[in-house]
Amino acid sequence: FRRVLKYAGNAPSEARLASVAPEYRDDARRLGQLPADRALVKQIAGRAGRMSTAFGEGGGGVAAMDERDAQYVRKALNAKPDKVTKAGLFPPSELLAAFARETKIASKTDITAVVDAFVNVCQIDAARYALAGHVELKKVATQLDVPLPLEDMVTFCAAPCNSSDRLAVAMLTEYARARARGERAGPNVRLPKHKPRTLRDLHDMCGKHNVLDCYLWLAHRFPETFPESDAAMAQKRRCIGLVAAGLASRRLQLPEKKEADA
Repeated sequence: FRRVLKYAGNAPSEARLASVAPEYRDDARRLGQLPADRALVKQIAGRAGRMSTAFGEGGGGVAAMDERDAQYVRKALNAKPDKVTKAGLFPPSELLAAFARETKIASKTDITAVVDAFVNVCQIDAARYALAGHVELKKVATQLDVPLPLEDMVTFCAAPCNSSDRLAVAMLTEYARARARGERAGPNVRLPKHKPRTLRDLHDMCGKHNVLDCYLWLAHRFPETFPESDAAMAQKRRCIGLVAAGLASRRLQLPEKKEADA
């Protein structure tokens, strides 16, 4: 449900309630879905839950699936914010490309090598700043493995794609290949006719929402390659509606609760 909130609950501005269930259960831990840290709960509550806003009576809200989760969410929301000691920095695509040109790096050099070269020579005020985003950029670049110009590759690696979701990575790769071939591409996402009936259905729907969000993000930057932004936006609205209907349904099939000592 953390993903439901992050990807699907964020979009409709009229939303008053959103569901957060930090994953404590053994099956979730096996999937690598550990409890959301307190700072992340606050961030999601403010963004998707619309906390402290004019929506509804007293602003937005955050709901949890059971009391144990609700206790964790309350503690997270009431906790004092962590002190920010440094700001994260990393150059935009055009500056990274300029660095490659000025340092005579071959045009066909892998982007991960370009990033490593930049990290090795850059100088920053370590007391106030830290390099950020380069590890994730290299991870996405390795997953894509598509021959794109450096600036385009950096842009694709910065796209709002859940790099742990197979569908999201597969679609981002498809979009990158279309860009590399100079072709046009639509969102190529199929939505079901019915609302989600299980948590797995909700997870899959949130993955498709992420793909549509990614397509719209790319369409804003490469409209000549991704011209179907209107169609993608219509699908995104329908996706949000289906997720909302699934969350509101009393027939949503939830996993059986395990004993506390299990």
